[in-house]
Amino acid sequence: MGVDLPAAPDVEGFRQRHGLRTQPYLLYAGRIDAGKGCAEMLAHYRVYREQAARPLPLLLIGALNMPLGDAAGVVHLGYLPEADKAAAIAGAHAVLCPSPYESLSIVLLEALACGVPTVSNARSAVLLDHSRSSNGGLFYEDAGECAAVLERLQADAALHRALGEAGRRYVGENYRWPAVMERYRRLIDAVGR
Repeated sequence: MGVDLPAAPDVEGFRQRHGLRTQPYLLYAGRIDAGKGCAEMLAHYRVYREQAARPLPLLLIGALNMPLGDAAGVVHLGYLPEADKAAAIAGAHAVLCPSPYESLSIVLLEALACGVPTVSNARSAVLLDHSRSSNGGLFYEDAGECAAVLERLQADAALHRALGEAGRRYVGENYRWPAVMERYRRLIDAVGR
């Protein structure tokens, strides 16, 4: 599939509407459900908050299908229109992809397309492959690694920038509609011969 995003997501408008000012934030977008790795993500986020000197808030966008419990630093914004979702992704410091069972992850591709690094569950072969192939995201196997990755992204601006640039390039070369349509055309031509 191809990835399309608004040419200029209204990040500033999104921040103002949700009281974020200029504070960086982490983002999870999608169905908020234990089966999508969200319960584990919240547990990992608690470890990060305990260890980090200046922990970033975690924004959750999407339908809430599980209790959040005591989730200090977590803000659930609910389901957002596509324009707000795109702005939320484009303005994020990093996008978390915690599901161990992904078959593609559109949100991961949207984040990479915006030049936003991703932090993915290494138990998902698909997310791990995207992270390695793109050089646009990091991954973790447990809470300690997740916390370390989040802290490293926060502390290393050069790494953050390099991951963002690599992710944008990866999606541009592989998942923008012109690239996807060209692959389909080549496949159809090969079958037609």
